[in-house]
Amino acid sequence: MVKYLGRFSGSCEAFLWRVKDSRFSATISLEEQVHLESHLQIYEWSQENRNVQVSDGTKLAIGGGIPNNDNEEDGGRKDWGFGVALTNDLFQGSSSPCITFQSPGLAQLSSNGTIFEVSSLEVWAFTPCPNVSDAEQLELGRAFVLSHFAES
Repeated sequence: MVKYLGRFSGSCEAFLWRVKDSRFSATISLEEQVHLESHLQIYEWSQENRNVQVSDGTKLAIGGGIPNNDNEEDGGRKDWGFGVALTNDLFQGSSSPCITFQSPGLAQLSSNGTIFEVSSLEVWAFTPCPNVSDAEQLELGRAFVLSHFAES
């Protein structure tokens, strides 16, 4: 179970995804390969916690933590982790079942267990803001809205 003390940020608009079938499935044409990779599984924000993304000097991670109501005495699940975590050099990563998005481990793992090598990285957007100051203001606004969302 991930108990990370860093500061998570991000909004409920975030999601994780994976290709439903292995990219390594045998295909006979490029068209068939494109069709295979067009079927996606999408994991949207679960509302279980607000641990959308976190970054520090060692990693960049999406999702993580434990459910708001996870109670180990009541048999709560203990194997939650980061949905996706990448090392600071972006060369390696890992993926675990993640409560933030109710997702399973997303990687099709190699023989070395939960660690995988990053072959390509596509980033859609971390923030629509042109600078850090604007991004901090946006996050403060989102934190205010989400703090009131949890009370209703």
